[in-house]
Amino acid sequence: MFDHIVKISAEEKRLYIYRIYHDGRQEFYTSVDLPMVSSEPENVAFQKFSQQLGENILVDSPVARKAFGI
Repeated sequence: MFDHIVKISAEEKRLYIYRIYHDGRQEFYTSVDLPMVSSEPENVAFQKFSQQLGENILVDSPVARKAFGI
């Protein structure tokens, strides 16, 4: 089992997700460019990005997959 940590690089404008194991070991899982949301009406890009982020973490989590039956 493992947890997740989310890190954001302001310089790269990129979000990173790592798996964190109980022994403290970090393993890179995925990364994605941050969306440009300031010009988007009603924050549609932000909402879509947030949903994608949550889905990525849940799909990678064995406990979440079991809880949701996926």
